Amino acid sequence: MSLKSFLSQIWADIKSLFEKLPGELQLAAQIAVTITQSIKTITGSPVAGIVTALIPGNMTTK
Repeated sequence: MSLKSFLSQIWADIKSLFEKLPGELQLAAQIAVTITQSIKTITGSPVAGIVTALIPGNMTTK
């Protein structure tokens, strides 16, 4: 089995599991992914470094 077919099978299995969820959970999962991606984008931006530098104390280093 090639890596490509292996990964394709994993993706198909994940998609199948997602499609079996009730509609409300599918919507909640989509919202959660969107929020997670937004947080990841914000924390990876240069603005996050500036804000972190402006916050006094060691709260951002824990």
